[in-house]
Amino acid sequence: MRPGGKKAEPRLAGDYLDWALDGFSGYVAADELYDGPYCVLSLVDNRTFKRIAFEVLEHDPTQADIAAFLGRFQAVLAARSLSLRGITTDGSPLYPGPLSQVFGDVPHQVCEFHVIKELTKCVLRAAARVRKELAAQKPKLPRGRPSSPAARRAARRQQRIADKVHGLFDHRHLFVQHHLTEAQRKTLQRVSRGQPLLRDLREIMDEVYRLFDRRCRTDTALAKLARLRRRVRRFQRIGKTLDKLFSPNLEKALTFLDDKLLPSTSNAVERGNRRHRKMQKSVYRVRYAPQLRARIALDMLRDALDCLLHGDEAKAIAVCKRDAEVDNINRQLYRELSSFMLEKPETISRAIELMFISKSLERIADHATNIAEETIFLSKGKDVRHTEELKKSAAVTE
Repeated sequence: MRPGGKKAEPRLAGDYLDWALDGFSGYVAADELYDGPYCVLSLVDNRTFKRIAFEVLEHDPTQADIAAFLGRFQAVLAARSLSLRGITTDGSPLYPGPLSQVFGDVPHQVCEFHVIKELTKCVLRAAARVRKELAAQKPKLPRGRPSSPAARRAARRQQRIADKVHGLFDHRHLFVQHHLTEAQRKTLQRVSRGQPLLRDLREIMDEVYRLFDRRCRTDTALAKLARLRRRVRRFQRIGKTLDKLFSPNLEKALTFLDDKLLPSTSNAVERGNRRHRKMQKSVYRVRYAPQLRARIALDMLRDALDCLLHGDEAKAIAVCKRDAEVDNINRQLYRELSSFMLEKPETISRAIELMFISKSLERIADHATNIAEETIFLSKGKDVRHTEELKKSAAVTE
């Protein structure tokens, strides 16, 4: 924990909450942030962007954890005579049950960006399948330059199909981009010529974007959604590809249309999570062992330099003894991270970074031990390298 962290923690229930809930809008955004074996639950005012509450879990959250977290937040609101008017989440299945259990009929908005992101992925997968089918139509040509008229025609057809596939790949974003300029529409018409399925996909995305028009009411948008779903069911080739269009989260993402003050996204809490991840990239604090949090290796280096400067043999002995402690922590960390990588492959990149950090700290401790051993040699004239820890102490204290 950073200096002052323990003293600041009790103030969260007093001074900080008074500040965060001053001018409370009634609309919050909830999200969970996964950080290795930890999970941080957060509640942020979705209009003032103030973080109101958080909780750190040492395991993946369950609905019981979410319900307890929301229950404590409800108690805070009740103590200050405040009420919740709406909550926005990212569509995780963790929230609907606890929300209805704790807050009853409070409007639950699913983040518009998360829903559209899933739909755009489906459309891009459908476009990729069309590209794959086109590439399979390319004629196979024998080696060498085409000599006969039929071979030259086949080569030209192969090149046309290749250009078509490359054009669809280079301009695939046009099938999901919200607003298109006139030039982009002409490009889209050119690359999708002869492929009515691709044009249907673009029309479907236009209909999806029109669902979130603030000028509509929720009932009107739901009626449009029902018509769009009936239309998609008629397309046998893309019906299964656009299965996210039939998700109940899409209906919840239209809740904000009946409340002009209810934000359609959870950007307030996502912004804090992005800030957290950005700080991790520059300063990543190792949180798996208390000894590493105490920066043993760096303390050893400081003590080793101090004993070299002042010729302090007792401090040099203590530095040498602590090297084994750092080695044990390094091995323990490697075992824990290996198990995490096996259980959760998505943590591999972060776990490897932690392994590099741990190895670097272990090397710092080794260098500090070498300095302490040289200090003992300069002071007592005894070489204590490559000996057991107890033998080192006995050799020096004779």
